[in-house]
Amino acid sequence: MFKKIIPLFFVLLCYAYKMSIAGGLCNLSFTDSVTQLCTAPGLVSFSTTVLSSNGPVSFVWNFGDTSLISQEPNPEHSYSSFTTYHCQVIGTDTADCSDTINNTIVIYGMPVANFDGDTTFQPCPPFTVPFINNSTNATRYLWRFEDYGYTDTSIHANPIHFYFFPGTYAVTLIAYNHIGCADTLSIPDAIRLRGPKGQFTVDKDSGAAPITIHISATFQDVMHFDCGDSITYYNPGTYYPICTLTDSLGCMVQYPVDTIVVTGIESVLTVQDSPIKTYPNPVNDKFIIETNDVTLNNASVQLIDNIGKGINVSSSITDNKISFDIRALLPGMYTIAINTKGKIYRQKIIKE
Repeated sequence: MFKKIIPLFFVLLCYAYKMSIAGGLCNLSFTDSVTQLCTAPGLVSFSTTVLSSNGPVSFVWNFGDTSLISQEPNPEHSYSSFTTYHCQVIGTDTADCSDTINNTIVIYGMPVANFDGDTTFQPCPPFTVPFINNSTNATRYLWRFEDYGYTDTSIHANPIHFYFFPGTYAVTLIAYNHIGCADTLSIPDAIRLRGPKGQFTVDKDSGAAPITIHISATFQDVMHFDCGDSITYYNPGTYYPICTLTDSLGCMVQYPVDTIVVTGIESVLTVQDSPIKTYPNPVNDKFIIETNDVTLNNASVQLIDNIGKGINVSSSITDNKISFDIRALLPGMYTIAINTKGKIYRQKIIKE
C-alpha cells in the first residue's frame, strides 16, 4: 500500500469587481483584480483604476474576515482559512459620490494526489495491476507508468496497467482540481516484477533475402535461451523476432529483439518454376519433396514459420525424396526453403 502525508494547502478564487457611479455630477468607476492562489496563507493583491471628475477617491476595504478594514488604494491581504469570504469595497470621491461593490471569495483546498496498487509485486510476468486512486479534492488525473524503457500514460481515475517484463518501475500520479492546481505523487519503486532479464542486439536489421542476422545478448538470472545466435530469413517482409528466456524458477519471458526488414529475394525461384515437387499440400502429418533433376542429397533444406524462424522437424532422405513429419506443428502456413548449387527454391506449406 502506498502512503502519503501532505499538509493541507488552499487556492483562492475571486472574480474581478466593477463599481461605477453615473448621473449627476459624479463620474466614478474602478475595478479590482484578484490573483488566483494555490497555497495558503497567501497574499491577495488588489489593484484599482479610478476615473473621477471630482478629485481624489478614498477607499474602505472589508476583506470578509476578522481583520481590520483597509483604506489603501491597492491593498494586499492574506487569507489563510478554508472557507468562503464576502468581501466589500467602498469608493468615495471629494464630491461625496460613492458606490459599494460586494463579491465572494472562495478558498478551495489544494488537491492531494495519493494512490495504491492492488498488488505491487509479482514473481513472473505478465503482471496486471489495478491502481486505486485515493486522491482528494481532484477532478482530473494524469498517470505515468515506467515500463521497460518507455513511459505509458493514462487519464483514467482508476487505470489498469499491464507489465510484461521484469524490472522495478516508477508510477507517478498528478491530480488536478477544477481550476488547474496540481499535486504530484511519484513512487520510484512502486512495481517490482521478477523474472529472467535480457538485452539483445543484432548485427543488422535489414537486407535482401536470404539474410542471416546474428544476435548478441546479455542475461540476468537466465537458465535457458531459445534463440541461438542467428536467424535466417528467406522471404521478403517485416519480421519481429522474439527470444524466450527462462530462469531457474521456471519463469518464461518473451523479449522482442528488433524489427527486421527483408527486401526482395535474390536468385530465388518458386517450386512451380523448378523441377521440384512438394506434396500433399495442404498436409496433416507428413509431406514429401521430390525431384528428378536436382540433387537433394547436398541441399540445404529448412522449414520456416510465419515470423521467419527456422523449425527443427523430423525428416528422412530416400533417393531424391525428402520426407518431413510435421504432426507436432500447430496449424498454419509454413515455408520450405531449398538451397542447392547457388539457387534457392521455396514453397508455401499449409498445415491443417
